[in-house]
Amino acid sequence: MSLSLSHKKKRYKVDLPAQLVECEMNYHRLLRLFHGLKEAAVGNRRHYIVGDHLLSESHFRITLLEQTKYTTVVHIAQLFSLQNTKPSIKNDPLDNKERLAALAPAKVRTEKQVRQEHNGSTVYQGDVRLYHDASVAEVVKCQRYQSFSPRYEYPNVDMHQIDEKAQMNRFLGELLTHCLSHGRVADKLVFTS
Repeated sequence: MSLSLSHKKKRYKVDLPAQLVECEMNYHRLLRLFHGLKEAAVGNRRHYIVGDHLLSESHFRITLLEQTKYTTVVHIAQLFSLQNTKPSIKNDPLDNKERLAALAPAKVRTEKQVRQEHNGSTVYQGDVRLYHDASVAEVVKCQRYQSFSPRYEYPNVDMHQIDEKAQMNRFLGELLTHCLSHGRVADKLVFTS
């Protein structure tokens, strides 16, 4: 009888303290990336470029969607992995013009130009709600899904993982950390709607 009990699958239990820590860290990461978020107007955006224009780069955009007294909703999008369009650096010491051209800053593109170049693909997009009284940020919409349960039975209709909500908040933390570590402000990049 004990043999059959040991083969039973353990049910997933939500690790609430770990999830709260991740959400707190995401809140502070977002405040660092979007300076003055609590005072900003709806529609304000922050743009970052992550990567090296000689290899590949992507654009990271945070847009303020909703601002209330206690909460803020932002839309986060990692836009279009850009591939280098400049010639490669050659080892020929006599070819200084090409070398200097390859080291020059990448050409500034509008969002429309980038969409045309990369077929309008978006790597990641989601909405995050920040709760200012609790100092936490939580993913409320990711790609085409919204309103996530803390735990799912598996299998399910949408094929969510049993800990889908925790995974999304962890991924957001990794994305924000990457942007903080390797991103640079893209002041000159103009995004038009």
